[in-house]
Amino acid sequence: MNVFDDHDSFVDCAAVRSELLFEAGPRYVSPDVSIIIPTYRRPDLLMETLDSALQQDRDVTCEIVIVSNDEDSDRNYAIVDRLPTQPVHQLRMYANARNIGMFPNWNRGIELARGRWAKVLNDDDILHRDFLAIMMKKVDGNARIDGVVAGTGFIDRRSESVKPSSPKSPFRTVWRRISSRRFDRNGLARIHPRHLFFGNSLSNTLGFLFKRDLMLELGGFRAEDAPSSDYLLYARFAAQHRLFVLNDVLAYVGVGENESLKTETLIGFMTQGDRLRRDMAGRHVPASWLRMSPLIVATAVAETNRFWQGQLDPEMVGRALGMSLPMPSRTRLNLLRLLHRAI
Repeated sequence: MNVFDDHDSFVDCAAVRSELLFEAGPRYVSPDVSIIIPTYRRPDLLMETLDSALQQDRDVTCEIVIVSNDEDSDRNYAIVDRLPTQPVHQLRMYANARNIGMFPNWNRGIELARGRWAKVLNDDDILHRDFLAIMMKKVDGNARIDGVVAGTGFIDRRSESVKPSSPKSPFRTVWRRISSRRFDRNGLARIHPRHLFFGNSLSNTLGFLFKRDLMLELGGFRAEDAPSSDYLLYARFAAQHRLFVLNDVLAYVGVGENESLKTETLIGFMTQGDRLRRDMAGRHVPASWLRMSPLIVATAVAETNRFWQGQLDPEMVGRALGMSLPMPSRTRLNLLRLLHRAI
C-alpha cells in the first residue's frame, strides 16, 4: 500500500472492547482538548506523565484519557488506586480487553476522546506546564491551522557514560540561524511533504496537537507503518491538511537508563523512511529527488548510532535498501535542503 493511499486503521481493532475503569473531575461533553495517554505496564512513569498533564492551564477545558493496553485487571486497578479522585481536569481511564499493539492503542485513545483538539502523550514523556496555554493561543488565533507541532527536547535518564555528546560545529550554529528564518512573527512555519522527504524533523508526535475530526477522517496511525507510524502520519497529514511547526520547545521525550533499540527496529526506521521517499517521488516531490536518498540514509544511520548506541552497519543497511551509501554529512544534507526549499 502506498503511504498516501486512503485506509481507515480505526476499523482494524474495532472488535476489541475498552472498559471504562475510572472517571473523575469536571464533566465536559465536548472539551477543548483531549490529552490521550496510551500506557502499558509502566505505572511509575505514567504517574509522572499524568502529573505534567494535570498541571496544564485550567482555563482550557481539558480531558485526560488513559488507555491501558494490558488485559491484566489487577495491574490496571493498581493504577486506578493511584489516580487522583479530584483532578483539576477531567480524567478517565480505560483498559483494552487484550493488547492490540502500540499504534492501534493510540488510535483507540483518539476514538475514546471527546475534545475538538487532541494529542497523544506517551507514558514516559512530559509536557511543559504551559503547553496547552501556548498551543491553544496559537490555534485560536489562526483559523488556517489544522495541526501544529511544538518543538521537543529530551529527558535523558541514562547515565552520563552512555549519553551521546553533542557534536560541535560552526556549521550547526549557522544552520540554526538560517532555519530560524522560516518562522513567521508568531513563531509558526508551514510544513509540506517535501520538508519531510529529508527525514522526520518533527520528532515523534509528542508535541503534535491536531483537530480530532480530521484525524478520524485521515484514518489514524497505521500498524503496518511501524516503527515509523508517527513519521508517515505526519506526511499524510501534511499532504491533506494544514500542518505547522512551532518554534518553541514545549514537550520532552523520555529516554530510559540503558535504553537502546534493537537492530531490526533501527533498520525498520531506515526502511520506512526509504518507502516514504519513494512514495513521495513523482507525487509530492520531483522523482529526481530520489538521487539524494543514499546521503539521507547514510546520515540517518550515523546519527541514529550516535544517539541510540546502535551498531548499524551502513553496508548492511545499504544492502537492505538496495543502494550504496556514501560518507554521511549533515552539513551537505542541510545544504541540499536549503537548495530544494525544504528547511
